[in-house]
Amino acid sequence: MEEVEKRQRDRVGPWSWPWYLIIAASLIVALLSIQTLVYRSEARFQTTALESSTASHIARECRSGPGYARCRREIEQAAREEQRSRQNLSSQLITALWTWVMGAVAVFGVALSAIGIYLIWQTFRETRLLTTETARATGVMDRQNQWTENSQRPWIKVDCEVEKAEIVGPSFVIRCKITATNIGKSVAENCGARGRIIDGVASGVVGKKVEELRQEARKASLGEAGEGLSPYPLIPGESVDFYAQTQQFFAVSARSGDVTRRIILTLFVAVRYCLPGETIMRETDRTFFLCYGATEDDRNDPFSDYGIPTPVPRDLSTETVFLASGGSNRTT
Repeated sequence: MEEVEKRQRDRVGPWSWPWYLIIAASLIVALLSIQTLVYRSEARFQTTALESSTASHIARECRSGPGYARCRREIEQAAREEQRSRQNLSSQLITALWTWVMGAVAVFGVALSAIGIYLIWQTFRETRLLTTETARATGVMDRQNQWTENSQRPWIKVDCEVEKAEIVGPSFVIRCKITATNIGKSVAENCGARGRIIDGVASGVVGKKVEELRQEARKASLGEAGEGLSPYPLIPGESVDFYAQTQQFFAVSARSGDVTRRIILTLFVAVRYCLPGETIMRETDRTFFLCYGATEDDRNDPFSDYGIPTPVPRDLSTETVFLASGGSNRTT
């Protein structure tokens, strides 16, 4: 906006020159009109002088008698010829003068038209610049408003930990504790959350179950999940815990590290809630893979394999099972 105002101030001085052109054109027209009057006055003066000269010439050249009428007629005819010649010359001078004037006016009109077109182009250009600057300023204001809103709105953070991992007969059981915490500065209304451990490798199967969980969380937020699953508010700093558990039946290995294949288990958590006074549903989705690491180095290795090995190692516990971040995360 400051740039546009500066450009407008800079144009105030230069754009006063069209007035100078108008004044100059008016002066030229006035001078040409005066010159035309001079030509006409001179023609009238010469006509009067010619009439006086003709009368003197008749008195001097013509004598009374039979040839007087003829002499007078010849002198008057010559005078009229001279008078017409001088009037024609004056008319030609005036016509030539105004022909030049009309040509100059036409050129001046073309120049003014070009200036007008340039001014229109400048107007469109400045309007476009002003529109761009206004849109930019509006965008900045919108971003500032969004930043202010984001700094004051509720945000749900999801934390997960393996609470139970043990071998039970021919199977193993893994239970995860899920904690949803409002880390924002206002109340998260109509909270609904769902978490589940999904068994599967095919992306289509996992994706379908993820979408089912998202819909369940949405229904819970809307109060459509049934009795005992009503949505609840989370005030800033408040947390809520819920759990997800799976039981898998597989052969158990006699020693750790005896891996032939892996069971891919995915923990997916979906939380839905609303901002105070709004009906737009906000989302927090988190995905984790359940993994096995016999040593601390295995558990800290970012390139370690996902899943639980099978046959399942006998040292399966909360010490050797850990969570690794996965895809399908979403925050709105």
